[in-house]
Amino acid sequence: MMIKMDTKEQVVTSLKVDPVLWKQAKIEALKADITLGELVDQAIREWIKKREKQTISDEEAKEIAMEHSKKSKKG
Repeated sequence: MMIKMDTKEQVVTSLKVDPVLWKQAKIEALKADITLGELVDQAIREWIKKREKQTISDEEAKEIAMEHSKKSKKG
């Protein structure tokens, strides 16, 4: 799933975040001369890109398939 990276549309949300982590994020955003929203956007995009690039080995795929098969037979 590709995420459009150049969108200017934004959504207002609320999150529960570790207060120490949030303070560090604010400091880093100030150092980088970006808003906290821009920092969060960038962090989410990078996290998603990283997840999309992750692959599993054939062995891991077989193990997952076997586990799924066992669960299906039980139900």
